[in-house]
Amino acid sequence: MSDHKFAVGQNVEFSPDWPIDDTTKGQYTIVRLYPETGNTPQYRIKSKRDGHERMVQEDRLDRLLDPAPDQEQFCAGAQQQAVAIGTTGGGAHCDTLTEK
Repeated sequence: MSDHKFAVGQNVEFSPDWPIDDTTKGQYTIVRLYPETGNTPQYRIKSKRDGHERMVQEDRLDRLLDPAPDQEQFCAGAQQQAVAIGTTGGGAHCDTLTEK
């Protein structure tokens, strides 16, 4: 089982895998994490342009070069999502926050 690469609230670039309709391509915000399909994590994303939401697989997303979420916000969101999808923790990078 692989970990989610993106966090709730993070901005990403969505590239659809259907070449006919390029209108859905663009900047989105991660709204929710979902369990894997096969070996690929899934996400609910919301368009920054028109507010449309869609569910996509991680391999269709790329990181934007904007600031990442604050580590404490990231870990809090990751822990909430872990509870929601029935897994544990926010990942090894969050361990340092719990050791304070």
